[in-house]
Parts: sequence; structure tokens; C-alpha cells
Amino acid sequence: MFDPIPVSVALSRFEDVVALGLCALIDEDESLTVVAKDVPQEQLLDVLSELRPEIAILNFDALDGVDELRLLHRSCPATRLVVLADRPQSAESRTMLASGATACLATSSDARDVLDTINLVSRGLHVVPGADGAARAASSPEAEGYHRSP
Repeated sequence: MFDPIPVSVALSRFEDVVALGLCALIDEDESLTVVAKDVPQEQLLDVLSELRPEIAILNFDALDGVDELRLLHRSCPATRLVVLADRPQSAESRTMLASGATACLATSSDARDVLDTINLVSRGLHVVPGADGAARAASSPEAEGYHRSP
């Protein structure tokens, strides 16, 4: 039997505690590998374009808003964008998903939820907030009523 190739993950710059937690969490999962970490916002596009990770975990507070999210999505369409935000409200989450994010979670999410989200996203599913605020998988944001903006 062969070992599957791990899913490549790039991490943008986060606060130390969040960054260390994300790295430790991803390191526990043999199906994932970190190819870049602590990437400053101004280098994100270059790093994602060069390394082409399958997933990028982004610190929404470090981005220049949804316009940068749209740019990253348009420039690196094969990279699935998972956005972590301090306390994303429903409308904010919908905007992020419509702007190219594949998932949106709170930085305070349980470790298991973050890892589950990464694994679902790696399989091509979108993770959207449910009516109760809990994350759930969907085949596409459009199936959940979210419409991508150009």
C-alpha cells in the first residue's frame, strides 16, 4: 500500500498563540503538511502563487478586507481559502464566502472543528455557517444561498 501525499497548507501571520496552536494541530494530522507559515499579509499573494498550496488559512484581521480575499481567490483559484476571524457575524461570513473563501471560522473555534473544516475543505467541500452559527459542510456556497461576487 502507498502513503497518500499530504494536503499542503499555508498559514498567514497570526498571533503567536493562534499560530502555534494551528501548527501543532496540523502536525498531528498525517494527511496534512504545512508548506509555509507566518506569511505576512504583503507576501501572501507571492507565496500562494509560488507554492500553490491546496489550502491557505488566512487571518482575516490581517487582510485588507474582502477585496484582498477576492484578489487571492482570483489569482490562486486552486487554493482553497479558509478564513479565521475574531468573531465573524453571519453577514461577515456570507461576504467572505461570496468573495472567494471556502470556509469561515472564528479563531475561538474548537480545535476539532478547525481540523474537521480543513479536512472537509481538502475534499472540495465548503464550510458555511448554519443558522445556529455552527459550521457545516455544503457542496458549494451557492447551494446555501451565497453568491460569489466577480
